[in-house]
Amino acid sequence: MKSACFGALLFLLISCKVNEAPKEIAKPAPADSLVKEPERMPLKEGFSFFKIEKDSNGTDILHTFNTRYFTHTAMMSDLPVSLLIEEKLERKTKREGRQCSEGRLEMTIYRVRNDSLISLQKIEAPALSYAFSGYSGRLFVTDVESCADALPVHGLYSLRRSEPLLIFYKSYNTLTLPATKEKRYVGFHPYRGAIKPVDNKDGQRLVGVLRYTDEEGNRSDFALRCSDSVLLQKLRARPPKLFFTVMRNGQTVRAADLELYPERGGKAVLIPDGFQIEINLARTADIEAIVVPVKMDRIDSEGIKIPDDRLQLEKLR
Repeated sequence: MKSACFGALLFLLISCKVNEAPKEIAKPAPADSLVKEPERMPLKEGFSFFKIEKDSNGTDILHTFNTRYFTHTAMMSDLPVSLLIEEKLERKTKREGRQCSEGRLEMTIYRVRNDSLISLQKIEAPALSYAFSGYSGRLFVTDVESCADALPVHGLYSLRRSEPLLIFYKSYNTLTLPATKEKRYVGFHPYRGAIKPVDNKDGQRLVGVLRYTDEEGNRSDFALRCSDSVLLQKLRARPPKLFFTVMRNGQTVRAADLELYPERGGKAVLIPDGFQIEINLARTADIEAIVVPVKMDRIDSEGIKIPDDRLQLEKLR
């Protein structure tokens, strides 16, 4: 009886095993079918150092150097572009009777595309610090000082260019064409600036240089000179302010920054035209402003009005 039951059970187990679907054995995929990891950009690392040095007079100099990387989005064309910026900023600070600093900026701009870096531009400039300016993200402003007896100035740079668009004192002026969003920039580069506006041979009787430029670096430079030594020293100590003036509906509009709208009912302005740059000397002397007209995006040399014989405006370029 027991042997009959055991035989029946064994037959049932064998039948179940035969009827079960065979399992496929997993085979390793061929080597050439493996998914490849995408190539990635090499890591870039920033670093900093700090040390105390001494100059030839034994004065302590605090020396710092910082390298960092950051992403930035700029309207390099009609569309936003992703950039990687390598920033190297060096600064030396002297502690003498007065504390003063000098610095140097080295900026390398890369375009980020498909996990790769494309070098676009390298900019080297004197600077203690800088900040991006404007909605497009293409422009930045540097801060420049000197341990010499010089006025602090600023530089206006474009990520597209290695040379500054402007070197200016205190502030620069912006003219905007609302129809095209194009801009023009005006600044006054003082003779006593931490960066010299001209070579020494051209510095005679120089107050400073007026510059009118677009973002591509197409510019006009005019040297303001003074033949009176007393007035010259005053103007060099306190450089003039700049303004734009334009006639609108019979009224004179005067502004540090100007949007060049057309007259009422007129056509959209596509080329900067029909306005003036005012060099205002009121901070220093009781002299009327110098009026510099702009026609068809060029300074009109023949139309410049200078109210005092001691002053001259000379075209440099």
